[in-house]
Amino acid sequence: VAPAAVLASLLLQPGRRRDFPGALAAFAVPVLTALLAMSVATRGQAWLHLFPYAAAADYDLLHMARWYGSFLLLAGPLVLVAVAGLLLRPRALLQGPNLPFTLFWLASLVALSTIAKEGAAQNYFVEPYVATVLVAGLALGALVEAGTAGTRTWPAVVLVAAAAAGLVDRDLKRLPQAIRAPERARAFIALGEAVRATEGPILSENMSVLVMNGRRTWVDPWAVMLLQKKGLWDPGVLVGDCRRGMFALVVTEWRLREIPGVSECLDEAYEPWQDLGPYQLFRPRPKAGPRDGIPAAPRPGS
Repeated sequence: VAPAAVLASLLLQPGRRRDFPGALAAFAVPVLTALLAMSVATRGQAWLHLFPYAAAADYDLLHMARWYGSFLLLAGPLVLVAVAGLLLRPRALLQGPNLPFTLFWLASLVALSTIAKEGAAQNYFVEPYVATVLVAGLALGALVEAGTAGTRTWPAVVLVAAAAAGLVDRDLKRLPQAIRAPERARAFIALGEAVRATEGPILSENMSVLVMNGRRTWVDPWAVMLLQKKGLWDPGVLVGDCRRGMFALVVTEWRLREIPGVSECLDEAYEPWQDLGPYQLFRPRPKAGPRDGIPAAPRPGS
């Protein structure tokens, strides 16, 4: 939304409109070139992941409303200062060099609605909060300059804003897992040891343990669950690889078994190996051989 705010500010200022075509080209050409290059290099997969797949997620308006409420608690004092600046000193914020920042703030507040996407969380607050800090600072400066607020006002505003950001909404500042749930931290350490000791492909519901240990992530269970529900992804290839015993280790929590066919594959082709708290580890069942009652294949000429 930041480039969009800059472009919009050029259109809204008569003296800057002649700069709009050049600015639009400077922004759009590299972006479109990169998108085209990625799409060609991945045979269209980049386009699918960035647009159709992302749009296929479920959206919850009640979830969005709750997060807007949390944001207003977090940034309430700053929002009040920004609104006061717009009401009392509109020319200072809606003209000249401050206009892009104001548009950035307004656009980021609208863009926060995307937090309705299933799986979205607190990281969606980063951009609107940064924009709110910027505009609140500009608004407070304009109010002090006009005499609407005293020169000693800003320390009190900063103090109140910092107190609100630091004390409201417990869910936004959860303690690290190692402190909050030490048993889960110990289980994660043991999971990392199992991953490092395993040779061959690993199918893990927890992808961070793979990334941290330099291993390939084969599937994002949360994403493919959504895509499968929308009919955009066929789990047949994954289930086929599973039944062939392709994975030397499978790590489940609960989402992986929700993918159609995976639970049955794990029950038939894999056996439980370790139970590490929230993580269940499976290894392929031993291949059947002559000692299991299956005769060996005849040798040539016999």
